[in-house]
Amino acid sequence: MNIGIDIGYINKDKGQEWLKEANEISAMLNGLIKTRRNFT
Repeated sequence: MNIGIDIGYINKDKGQEWLKEANEISAMLNGLIKTRRNFT
């Protein structure tokens, strides 16, 4: 998404918000994967 922001295709504020949300979701998924691995 940084490229989209850099070339003006995505609004900078909205793009930063999406990047933050994507990072939060990534962290949640990584935590879920680690938890699931510990139960198998």
